[in-house]
Amino acid sequence: MTTLDTRIGTDAAPRMPGTPELASRSTPERLRRWVLVLAGLLFVGLAWIGVLVPGFPTTVFLILASWCFARSCPWLERRLLRNRVFGPLMRYVDRTEPMPRRAKIAAISVMWTFVALSVAILT
Repeated sequence: MTTLDTRIGTDAAPRMPGTPELASRSTPERLRRWVLVLAGLLFVGLAWIGVLVPGFPTTVFLILASWCFARSCPWLERRLLRNRVFGPLMRYVDRTEPMPRRAKIAAISVMWTFVALSVAILT
């Protein structure tokens, strides 16, 4: 009898194969998951600052937060994708839906306008 058989018993609920119990996860793996969750939360906080402060990036921090949550806590990633402020931005990052042509043209136009204004002001 293996240790898994003695731990589960006959009245235990069936588990998906390959999914370890929380108690059987190693300490370094738990630490890594917590560090990734905390980093993801930090990136979401920085993204909120980016929403409020002009010129501060938002999308980069959302991509980093999504990456951290995908590797540590998938329900936080789902919550980030369903957020009413960040959800529309993340929809295009997920590669399931292309960015509309009108939005691409608007974004590129605004970027080049401000690049041109910066060059005009600085020269």
